[in-house]
Amino acid sequence: MEKAPGEGAFFMILSEFQQEALSMSIKPDIRELRSTCDRMEARYLINPAIDASYRRLADRFATDLSDERDILLSRCAALMAIKFLEEDGAF
Repeated sequence: MEKAPGEGAFFMILSEFQQEALSMSIKPDIRELRSTCDRMEARYLINPAIDASYRRLADRFATDLSDERDILLSRCAALMAIKFLEEDGAF
């Protein structure tokens, strides 16, 4: 199967972010996480193709993870990777 442009970089960045997040001891409030995720979605999901891919990934997080905090942190990590790739000119 052929990878989409930037797909490898996306998962590499996501993995690095998750590793860094695990090493930090900051535990944001769940309301703050929801608010941050909503704000980032409104700001960075302006491309319909990226939005559709992100929604599929968010559904996967919801299926694979049981803790709401883990789901929100994963969604925020994906949004941070999207932001980076947009700034880097990947799409």
